[in-house]
Amino acid sequence: MTSKSTNKSLWTGSVLLLLVLFSFSACKDKKSNAGSGEGITLAMQLKEGDKFTLDVDTKMNIDMAIMGQEMTTTMNIGGLSEFDVIKNDGTTKEVALTYKNFKMDAGMKMGDQESPIPDNGIGERMQNKRVVLTMNEKNEITAVSGTDSLMDAMSTDAQSRAQLEQMLSEQQLNSMFGQSFQFYPDKPVKPGDKWNKDIKVNTGSMDVKMKTEYELVEVKGDIAVIRSVGKIDSKGKMNQNGIEMEVDMKGTASGTMNVGVKDGYIRDGRQTMDLTANAEAMGQKIPMTMKMENIVKGSR
Repeated sequence: MTSKSTNKSLWTGSVLLLLVLFSFSACKDKKSNAGSGEGITLAMQLKEGDKFTLDVDTKMNIDMAIMGQEMTTTMNIGGLSEFDVIKNDGTTKEVALTYKNFKMDAGMKMGDQESPIPDNGIGERMQNKRVVLTMNEKNEITAVSGTDSLMDAMSTDAQSRAQLEQMLSEQQLNSMFGQSFQFYPDKPVKPGDKWNKDIKVNTGSMDVKMKTEYELVEVKGDIAVIRSVGKIDSKGKMNQNGIEMEVDMKGTASGTMNVGVKDGYIRDGRQTMDLTANAEAMGQKIPMTMKMENIVKGSR
């Protein structure tokens, strides 16, 4: 495995994993631990004409050993997304998502050698790209338009485009946007109540599975404080630039977020994730550890 191909695989794989690992399930709640007493209803309103933004800042550190050499990769990725509810007739909703900016600062260190990882101009290409999400009354995505321009901006080669075509399908977007639209409980809750979500998203060649438990910690005025604890357990194959890797990944995630009680929009949040993975490619075993921090700021 050459340094050049390794860099490229890391770039493509890291971006695709970031799209997946910080999302929660679009599935219905598996259970809800509701106690006695009056609760509050938490739901994203998505009223026609509403506009809101999500500013996401992600820091990731990956340590791995390749052919006996230790390698560390650091990535700081940030992006501002703008949402515009262009239709809500009570049954069908249409939300336009525009990527206002995207930036990445990444580097790799192996031994005494340090080198930056170029973003290949993806930030400029993604700016002002827009997709329209069509949703049902449960905020489940049923259709998406405009993904061609987004795939043109994000893909670096034919293989990464093929992966993105699978990841940007209605089914996959429905899961990836679960954290923003569908993590809410399906019944009123009060402080101390918990509900569970599961996720299984395909990165293009591997399923990533995550189970998350949410808890309404407290309500402060118009803000609901929600805590999340998740577990990741995935095993499968990934193919990057023609190199097939067997991957076994386990990890945990935890975080808190503040959500508006009246409108259901995310105000801010923070999540950390710790992962360990064992990969095998071309007869070489590649142990990896990953640490991530994700900070979200929302505005109306």
